[in-house]
Amino acid sequence: MQEQKPEQAEEWNLLSKLAFRFLFLFISLFITFLFLRWLIDPLLAWIGESIFGLSENLSRVSSGSGDRTMDYLAVFLQAILAVTGVIAWSLIGRKRNSHRKLRFWFMSLLRLFVAAVMLVYGFAKVFLIQFQTPSLTLLVQQVGEMSPMGLAWTFMGFNPVYTIFTGLLEVFAGLFLIFRRTKTLGALLTLGVMGHVAVMNLCFDIPVKIFSLHLVLMSLVLLSEDWRSLSHVFFGSNRALPKVKYHALQHTAVYHNIGKIKGIFTALFLFLITFVGFFILKPKIDRQQKKYRFYGIYEISDFEKEGDNDEVSSSQDWRYVIIEQKNKANIKFRDSVSAYHLIIDENIQKATIYHKDADSIPPNFAIQKLESITYRLKGKIGQDSLKFKMQRLDLKKFPLISRGFRWVNETPYNR
Repeated sequence: MQEQKPEQAEEWNLLSKLAFRFLFLFISLFITFLFLRWLIDPLLAWIGESIFGLSENLSRVSSGSGDRTMDYLAVFLQAILAVTGVIAWSLIGRKRNSHRKLRFWFMSLLRLFVAAVMLVYGFAKVFLIQFQTPSLTLLVQQVGEMSPMGLAWTFMGFNPVYTIFTGLLEVFAGLFLIFRRTKTLGALLTLGVMGHVAVMNLCFDIPVKIFSLHLVLMSLVLLSEDWRSLSHVFFGSNRALPKVKYHALQHTAVYHNIGKIKGIFTALFLFLITFVGFFILKPKIDRQQKKYRFYGIYEISDFEKEGDNDEVSSSQDWRYVIIEQKNKANIKFRDSVSAYHLIIDENIQKATIYHKDADSIPPNFAIQKLESITYRLKGKIGQDSLKFKMQRLDLKKFPLISRGFRWVNETPYNR
């Protein structure tokens, strides 16, 4: 083995310290900003206006996206503070040769943070909360009308087995990260899973790009502790392996019981996630997806319209009425889809149809049942008089539903 020169070792030690200080500050600031955005948002808005000359998209109200202008401003501030902190730290702590204790606590807390994130995201997939099966509206929507994110969400939610499988990978990664003996395996699994997630977010315009890339960075930082062991395993490196790794609690009474403590807290955390996911969020989603009596896709025929009110449709005719929830419907026009309220009262053979953003109105349509799955409606929306028939389609006409899984495929069924 080639002996390392003292000046090379000193240079590497300096670079290692600078890298650690930057990553410590950069990641710590990112996690802090996650929980204190309400506190720094005014500063971010000022930075956007004063430094970058931005006047729009500086809202402090969350929209559900993690890649807003304000989020990129937060990363900018995070990087500036990290670089400034490294410079100040290097000037103040020039004589400090080791960050052993700080590194230990940083890595330990970072590992637990990443583990918690992986468990939350994983169980959201296992309980089928994050992704659901494709809606009826998607069945009549052309692929070209979908957004890249909508296409990805449809793919992920199509088969619950696949969704649960990907969720279990995240769950196992989180569990492995909790315990020191399996933390390297957990970090490797996290890097693989979150690397795939980050690429998917980038390629399908899913607005969690910043967070997923930070998780990839965090997994690489966690793996940096074991770079000697990993290089030995993967590349057959002859570098000497560390004999005993430093543990800040090694000479305390807690050290011998730390496994039990982690086991108890892990069990409580898993119970909390399971309780919230399975007994609170999952039933709520199941109620939303409960099939209403008129559930289905209704094809429109004999459509007649009198009037020129754009409230009905700029395309002049309706193609489908899609009913998935009680008193709600999506109406598919020739080139668009719009959400409406649809309230059907069979007792008086009346229906109420009005746009989702409009105020409630009295029944404005007469509805007549022609067959078990066919209805005729006649009424008015605004100044437009409408008359049409709607017939419920057999959902098995859609290959996405009827094809199913087959072990044997004589030819590819790719449509």
